[in-house]
Amino acid sequence: TSALDLRITAGMEAAIIVQAVSSTWPLAAENLAAVHKLRGREDRLWNEIERVAGYLGVVALQDKVRKVKARHFEDFRPLQDMSLANLEAEKKEPMALSLEKLTAASLPALDGISELMTMTTEAAVLEADKGRRQARTILVKYLLWGLSVIVLLFLAMRYVVRNIVEPIERIDGELQRMGALPQSG
Repeated sequence: TSALDLRITAGMEAAIIVQAVSSTWPLAAENLAAVHKLRGREDRLWNEIERVAGYLGVVALQDKVRKVKARHFEDFRPLQDMSLANLEAEKKEPMALSLEKLTAASLPALDGISELMTMTTEAAVLEADKGRRQARTILVKYLLWGLSVIVLLFLAMRYVVRNIVEPIERIDGELQRMGALPQSG
């Protein structure tokens, strides 16, 4: 879900910036605050995604996270920063970056995050399947162990009844028949 949250967060940030660039009004303070808040959330999500990729131990996923993150922070974010700097200057100078270039740069960044979503989901499913197989193996092992204990208890009880209880009952019956013991019951 972190990759999905990142995709949504980065998309919202890009939308605010593109909307501000395309308008004729200066960047509103609340929009600038929203962008900075989204960036803080985005940075936390990148850290979470890196942590999960490390936990899963899938090298291809870890490489993909590094590549997408680098593309995001080295290619896309600087374009956004350039736009924001120009917007904060209240458009006193012409935009150094066209809206088309900014929009075109956002697509690969967001698509890369979407690929991360897919890869993360696949890796998580594989990890869950692995855990399920391990749990099944452990369950079968303990079921067999439990059955073995039950069978051993049954065999032990049978041995005790045949070799201890029945001979004692035969001796008791024989002693009662001979009159050596008082009759029970």
